[in-house]
Amino acid sequence: MRPKRINTLKTLQNQSLMISKLIRLYQSHGFREMDIPVHLKASNQTTALDTVRFVDSEKGIVKLQDDPTQSILELLESESLNCPLKICYEAKTFKYLDKQIDEMTQVGIESYGESGPSVDAETVAMAIKSLLIFDSQILVEISEITFYKAIMNLIQMESHQPLIEKIIQSKNKVRLEKLDCISDELKKTLMAFIDCNGSIEQVLPKVKDLSQMPLVIGNDNLQHAVTYLENITQLIQAYNLSSQLRIDITLKPDFDYYTGIIFKGYTQKYPEPICTGGRYDRGVIEALPAIGFAIKVNYLLTIMEENKMYENGTICIYEKSITQKSIKLAEVYREKGYDVDIQKYDSEKYAIDSATTRAVETVVIIDQDVAKLINLRTEKIEKYPLGQVTANPSLLLSNESIH
Repeated sequence: MRPKRINTLKTLQNQSLMISKLIRLYQSHGFREMDIPVHLKASNQTTALDTVRFVDSEKGIVKLQDDPTQSILELLESESLNCPLKICYEAKTFKYLDKQIDEMTQVGIESYGESGPSVDAETVAMAIKSLLIFDSQILVEISEITFYKAIMNLIQMESHQPLIEKIIQSKNKVRLEKLDCISDELKKTLMAFIDCNGSIEQVLPKVKDLSQMPLVIGNDNLQHAVTYLENITQLIQAYNLSSQLRIDITLKPDFDYYTGIIFKGYTQKYPEPICTGGRYDRGVIEALPAIGFAIKVNYLLTIMEENKMYENGTICIYEKSITQKSIKLAEVYREKGYDVDIQKYDSEKYAIDSATTRAVETVVIIDQDVAKLINLRTEKIEKYPLGQVTANPSLLLSNESIH
């Protein structure tokens, strides 16, 4: 399935709404938004064939932004952090694919200057919350990079390493059992790695048993990873999000700079990860603790194509001919912090269709001295005398969705 291409007014509107919802979520948890440069000076190490580069008369060879994390770290290289930094962003990324420039949109968070289970748990929780905004059927898989490294260390001397790794990633226990090119002890250990896949309650005991198996018991890093994974999952349970979390210690990292926790987020409606992230202490800048993730907005657009979206706290007031009534009511709501628009309408159907197209959550239809409140998300409808609504705008709260 290819990501949704941005080619219609409605798609662009949905994209903007998605980004707004995500940024608001992150800001509510103490993250501060920052702009990511669209282009950067290309370093001598910029050799990837899919990187979009061009020549600037003043800056020399410049590349279009292709990895927000790397771009942020380049900005931080000249900074001296004296306290933890939590940022969120929306960024365009560009790659040269299939003889054309491929533009994608990412939204994400990054935490710098602090490490430990609480920071990692918060980051994973934010990833889960991000996906839950758009779909109730979501799953985030989590692991620790040490487990993947342990697997690779076990099979690195095997002549069929690529095949064995492929079998492990596909969790094909039947095919692994039939392999006659590895020892029974190695086969038993790899089976145990594959079995460590499921809910927190199911997997943590298996991970502890695995760490005591003969081929890995001397791996102190693995023992530490088991304890650390347990600490993080306990904290995630405090967010009441453990039902959306799955442990999979065979998880393969997307980037080689990850140094700790790694995770990937999925929805039921899309076959590829929509969210990827992890910890990358010393990944680029020496001695800088860092963790973050990115949401692929174009993938979200694909799964949300048939779903109606509504923007929280938005109201559109409709009146046959705009008078002081609608203007005064709009000002009352605006003082309460709502985003309010006023439009003329010919019929109630037109008003509802118009508001739905614009992703407005609540419609107020003024007909003479009566105000009809319609919550498009919940489909709840109430009528009040206009004077009562103007005098008591909290009436809208009983009609408004809490989502």
